[in-house]
Amino acid sequence: MARRKTTEGGLTKAAAIRDILRTDPDIKPQEGIALVKERHGIDVTTNVFSMYRGKEKMKPAVKPDRRGRKKSGDAPLTLEDLLKAKTMIEEFGGLNRLHQAVAALAKLS
Repeated sequence: MARRKTTEGGLTKAAAIRDILRTDPDIKPQEGIALVKERHGIDVTTNVFSMYRGKEKMKPAVKPDRRGRKKSGDAPLTLEDLLKAKTMIEEFGGLNRLHQAVAALAKLS
């Protein structure tokens, strides 16, 4: 794999253009090229600047988190929660009956 061309400061053309676009995302290519040359000392063509600007505009602002399903009860169980569950088990006459009631309720919704 080929190495990326960088300047003495360690910036690539893309990184320099992203730096300029952070300050003004709607900058015109000629103005952006002048700023890249002034700030970073990198020569960039209009086509290269426009290409990287287009790529930056296509990126979503925030990447969605799609790793697995969201769980509804992620909070840890407290002692109070466990005592309430114990009371419900006693009111329903056992764990099996409570489980049947919860399963029937799940079918309704």
